[in-house]
Amino acid sequence: MISLICLPLLCICYFAYQGQFQKWAAIDMHWFNDTTIEKWNKHFESKINIRAFDNYPNFYITGNENNNRVVVQEVQDICKQMIRNKEYGKGVTVNFTGKSKYRDLVNIIDAAYSLKEIGFIPYNDKVFITVPKPYKPETGVMTIDEGGLIMCGTVTLNNEPSLFNKIISFLKPYYIFWPSIIPFLLMLFFAFRRQFKIHPSN
Repeated sequence: MISLICLPLLCICYFAYQGQFQKWAAIDMHWFNDTTIEKWNKHFESKINIRAFDNYPNFYITGNENNNRVVVQEVQDICKQMIRNKEYGKGVTVNFTGKSKYRDLVNIIDAAYSLKEIGFIPYNDKVFITVPKPYKPETGVMTIDEGGLIMCGTVTLNNEPSLFNKIISFLKPYYIFWPSIIPFLLMLFFAFRRQFKIHPSN
């Protein structure tokens, strides 16, 4: 009976060690340059003025992990303050040096994206983070050959999944356990059969 309890626990520990319970996410975004910004401003009412960011705080991501962690925290604190004070249009600039790593970029994007009211604009070797004004439907259209579809960290679509998809999404992390269920059920079967043989019912 001890093995009946330990086997599931060992399976759970093994899968947790393998990272099977981690959730992964992806952000589809367009990297801006002068050309794409010009096309954006041509087609949409909400203009992008990167020169305005010269007046806002600047941060630098270096190869120093301790410094990078401090930068991420400071950026989040400033963003929260701008949201609280409704400072629409203001922002910060995060500069990436030659020693920056891809992980540093992901951390900055994640820090901005975790705050719902924040938008970010990747531009060359920088990321501009700002508090956009409340959403107003855009009338412009930007075709694929004019620069592609652009998402700058603010998503306005909300597709509610069906009940079936919710159930599948809930059960999906647990499908990895099915190989261990078979030996577990067999162990239960033989254990109880042995118990009945030792203590037969009257």
